[in-house]
Amino acid sequence: MAVVLGVVALVLSCGDLRKDETYCEEAVARLVECCGPLVKVQFECDYRNAGCGGLGAQPDLIEDAARCVLDRACDDITSKGKCDSLPLESAKARS
Repeated sequence: MAVVLGVVALVLSCGDLRKDETYCEEAVARLVECCGPLVKVQFECDYRNAGCGGLGAQPDLIEDAARCVLDRACDDITSKGKCDSLPLESAKARS
């Protein structure tokens, strides 16, 4: 129980889930649905500011890009070769 409360306190101290994070997560889920499970590890959707104990970072898929993915049918994504053109790893360095 103490561990759960500690995790909840940590999450709350770093702020609420942002709209751009939500769009990114939904778009990644859509890409996984259309392109397969390897897509998920290629994108980081967490927003971090320096106040949470690290370097600041924006989600890899900004809201406009995420909406573009969400507005497409899987057939449209796969037929245009979009799955083949996804990056092998995120453009952001992971630490």
